[in-house]
Amino acid sequence: MGIKSFTLIFTALCLVLNTVPSFAAAPTMYVLKEKHHHIGNLRIYMTHDAIKVVSDTNGYELISQAPKWDVLMYLPDSKEGYTTTVDEMSKKSIWPMGQFAERDTSPLVKDGEEKIHGRKTTVYKEDRGNRFSKFWVWEDGPFTPQISAFLRAFFEFYTLSGKKGVLLRCTTSMKKGAPKTRLSNMSMMPGGDVVWLDTLELKEAPYSPSIFTVPKGIKKVKSSQEILISRNQQHDLEDALNDLGVGTKIGK
Repeated sequence: MGIKSFTLIFTALCLVLNTVPSFAAAPTMYVLKEKHHHIGNLRIYMTHDAIKVVSDTNGYELISQAPKWDVLMYLPDSKEGYTTTVDEMSKKSIWPMGQFAERDTSPLVKDGEEKIHGRKTTVYKEDRGNRFSKFWVWEDGPFTPQISAFLRAFFEFYTLSGKKGVLLRCTTSMKKGAPKTRLSNMSMMPGGDVVWLDTLELKEAPYSPSIFTVPKGIKKVKSSQEILISRNQQHDLEDALNDLGVGTKIGK
């Protein structure tokens, strides 16, 4: 084979190889099933630049994604919705009658590492005198700071402010001999442990763009409470407020 023939064959091979499509790994998303002490059962879908929360208990959904990271919370059936931002969620509770958790915090101390559903988490401990809380944070996932901030504001875990990662579990335990105490304006701490948040399942799944598609035709409402609590819960809360002499309509 002459040099010219070899050169032609070599050039042809290079052209063929350069035109062969490269098969990159298919994009994936993370799917979490979680249970919150107050909020109920949730499904959370996450990519590096988008997040969606679906409440299996109350039927609402929230979406936030790059580049703006606005937060849309809505009811798929009635097409009612409310728009806010992560920053506003961090400043003012989206939940009725204040917040689930206390805003004043104590320093966190690293308390080891544990795996939850195969994911390494850093365990942090917060000492609050007669009780202590523990937080299991998945820190090495491909998450943007906006996703961490969104979840921190949604669950109102103010202790984790500034930390990157996704909280997979949170518990509070009373110290031995400590009396019952009110943890927030919505809950009374019993004598034992309380699991505020637990991740029941965590898996990777093929990315589905439709999950993060913002629905059309959303009718705006005046407050987040109109979306996040059911009609029966709204009526019960209004009745309770009336009994206290501070009657009001949710969202008014």
